[in-house]
Amino acid sequence: MAKTIGPLFSEDAHGTIAGFITFSKRKTCKQVRYQKKQTDVITTARTTHRTFFLEAIAAWNALTPTEQEVYNVRARPMAMTGYNLYIKEYESPPVAEWTERRPAGDANQNWNGIASDSDGSNLIANIFNGRLWTSADYGVNWTERRPVGDANQNWFSAGSDSDGSHLIAGVFTGRLWTSDDYGVSWTERRPAGDANHKWFGVASDSDGSHLIAGTYGERLWTSDDYGVTWTERRPAGDTNQNWYKVASDSDGSHLITGAFGGRLWTSDDSGASWTERRPAGDANQNWNGIASDSDGSHLIAGANPGRLWTSDDYGVTWTERRPVGDTNQSWLDVASDSDGSNLIAGVQAGRLWISDDYGVTWTETRPAGDDNFAWRGLGSNDDGSNLIAAAEAARLWTYA
Repeated sequence: MAKTIGPLFSEDAHGTIAGFITFSKRKTCKQVRYQKKQTDVITTARTTHRTFFLEAIAAWNALTPTEQEVYNVRARPMAMTGYNLYIKEYESPPVAEWTERRPAGDANQNWNGIASDSDGSNLIANIFNGRLWTSADYGVNWTERRPVGDANQNWFSAGSDSDGSHLIAGVFTGRLWTSDDYGVSWTERRPAGDANHKWFGVASDSDGSHLIAGTYGERLWTSDDYGVTWTERRPAGDTNQNWYKVASDSDGSHLITGAFGGRLWTSDDSGASWTERRPAGDANQNWNGIASDSDGSHLIAGANPGRLWTSDDYGVTWTERRPVGDTNQSWLDVASDSDGSNLIAGVQAGRLWISDDYGVTWTETRPAGDDNFAWRGLGSNDDGSNLIAAAEAARLWTYA
């Protein structure tokens, strides 16, 4: 050992002796110091934080490769991995907000039929006296679709299966169309023969095999083979009705439909038989907005003008809801998530309202600021986190 000069045993001495005396070399000098033993204090805050991260990591690992890829795609422009983005949002979920979308350019359009797939990534939106559009990235980008060729149509209704591959769209005084490839190609369907009809209401089950379509001033039809063949249904007997809106559960067994200037009906056998429902008593109503959860137990229906109603027992009993207070409103459209807890409802020449407690309480939401609009088309994903709203003579918005 070198002769000791100063406190160090040698010029290059470094390290810790017995866990207390530490030799080290700094930029300006060499030093020896007493190393205070660190105490590992287990606090509630530290335990909570570490537990949270363990939960977040487990949640990430539980995602399917397809679900993880959604985060990977979103993360690329942010110069981070999908894993990092997931952990970040797990810890601090992004604040949901409305974003204006412009499929048809920077101009107001008569947006009408709207539908969303189960996660909100695949959307369909159509324009009255305009075009049909689909999006595969939550509404960021859109592709014009041309079932009827390069011409404007009075598109009025739209429906989607759970992944957005099977679509259905109807024209006011026109034809009915289905697609099985996300809207790339379309097939004309003729439930009521080779003639134009007012296809006001369409809906699909989760795989697109079971469809329901209603005509204004005529009949109601169902299909169990992706729209190849159709069966006429007669909830109100052998009479024409103004079938305005329809909705289906995930397997097409539980259906609901309403007539404008008529009654509300539900079916639990794919449309073979129907039961009249009377949320507003024994009187005709202009049933304009109708939606169902994934099993048909939770329903919502709105009249124009009139009240808003919800049911949690397949339509047997109903509860009046008052987002705007004890007054009649012109409810234009409604949408529901997969369990009926998250709802959205829109008023003509009015506001947009959302609920996260099955319709018990409501919050006004303003995609377009403090202005009234005619909310013609609404859609929701499975958990209500991704919404789409369309207004007449206005714009298209998504919420995420």
